[in-house]
Amino acid sequence: MDEKEELHLTSQELQVLSELDSRQFGFLKLRGTEHGRTRALVLKAVKYLEGMLVQVKEEERACSPGARRDICIDPKTYCKLGHFHLLLEDYAKGWIFLL
Repeated sequence: MDEKEELHLTSQELQVLSELDSRQFGFLKLRGTEHGRTRALVLKAVKYLEGMLVQVKEEERACSPGARRDICIDPKTYCKLGHFHLLLEDYAKGWIFLL
């Protein structure tokens, strides 16, 4: 996928992702071949969410020094991202977002 290509999640993908969290760790093995599609979707969601966070930070930096822009990101976004990283067994990144 081209870096400049915009990433989109369909409503069906969002529904599947809404049902995933780290409570399924150990039960949902995303490294296994039987969950390859789910793993690909979670990786896509991680890329989407991390890209969104980077974009917000860039917009904050682009503001003039005197101007204050309050861009609020729902804390649940960080939590969901942490859960996805834990399901992908990327523990270091998972705990960063959950702490």
